[in-house]
Amino acid sequence: MKKIFLYLMPCLAFLACLTSCDDEMGAKADVDNAFASTEQPAVTMTAAQVNITTISMTGAVDNIDNVLEVGFQVSETEDFASCESYPAETVAQSFAVNVSELEEMTTYYVRPYAVTRAAGTAVGAVSAVKTSELPTYTVDGTYTVTEYELDNNDVWQKENGSYTMDIRFVQGSTTNVEITGLWGGDKTIDGIYDAATQTVTVPSEQMIGVDSRFGNVYAIGVNDAITAYTANIVFKFTPKGGKMLSGNFAAQVSAGALGFYKVEMVHN
Repeated sequence: MKKIFLYLMPCLAFLACLTSCDDEMGAKADVDNAFASTEQPAVTMTAAQVNITTISMTGAVDNIDNVLEVGFQVSETEDFASCESYPAETVAQSFAVNVSELEEMTTYYVRPYAVTRAAGTAVGAVSAVKTSELPTYTVDGTYTVTEYELDNNDVWQKENGSYTMDIRFVQGSTTNVEITGLWGGDKTIDGIYDAATQTVTVPSEQMIGVDSRFGNVYAIGVNDAITAYTANIVFKFTPKGGKMLSGNFAAQVSAGALGFYKVEMVHN
């Protein structure tokens, strides 16, 4: 059986940019190098583009000889009293960073940075960037799915890659839906949409795939504690932003459960 879920961003927590941020970056710069330059490089933001609640930024640093890390700091205040730092994947003179899952209709302040071996942390000019309003969706449509599986330590682990799922109303109905693609397969299962609660209830024991070793695979609801099966799997829909979160479910075969899972879906 499989398990799932969580929303991850780059590995940085809120830091006080004038204290905590500098302290953490300063630690990275404490590298013994007698020949390292004590002159800070010039670091600039070359472009910033907003896609609803994601900011995509590119930057440049004029000299990377003594640079350990480059990236962008993002703050909700212009003085950067607190911020999050997002490093680029590699240190290069041109670099890019995407920051997602931000609040809609919010002004953020961003600046590029470069952590050096011997000259502390260099920062560039501050720019203000405003996110836009999230669109509102109906429940039916195509979704991009992120799947999570429960590992042997009872921790939800994000699966590599993603897949798509379709939810369509049965012709002539405003409540009965057909769901195709759960668990990454091509099978179609049935559900009931409740507009008042914005939920889709999927009865357990519907076929979602075929395993090459064990045959037919069925989805069975599992409670939050992963201690008992349930009669249904409940999906919670948020129209603004078009997000859908599933309850836990087991991928069940005749020999037992292949794993415990849950999915996070975003309307395309």
